[in-house]
Amino acid sequence: MRSIEAEVHGYLRHLAIERGRSVNTIAAYRRDLERYARYLDATPLAEVTRDHVSGFLASLFDREVALTASSAARMLSSVRGFHRFLADEGIVAIDVAAEIKPPK
Repeated sequence: MRSIEAEVHGYLRHLAIERGRSVNTIAAYRRDLERYARYLDATPLAEVTRDHVSGFLASLFDREVALTASSAARMLSSVRGFHRFLADEGIVAIDVAAEIKPPK
């Protein structure tokens, strides 16, 4: 299995080429997914669970300067799209982020 960094790169290429996302959107997704990759540390993508995604979302509010709900929701959107892509491409068996709801 490729590294999370390699899979993020593939996802960002997909967004740019196949989905026609703007340069600014790609940059925002890159920042979000780099933060997510740091949170996962060395956890292989095949071992990432719903609890990892929920924990990441919770961590966005457990900082000295917590994110606003809208910023956290945008970040979660990046993560959910990434996991949907991984499942759609057969890189992982299931989309572990599908049921995670954004903060209100």
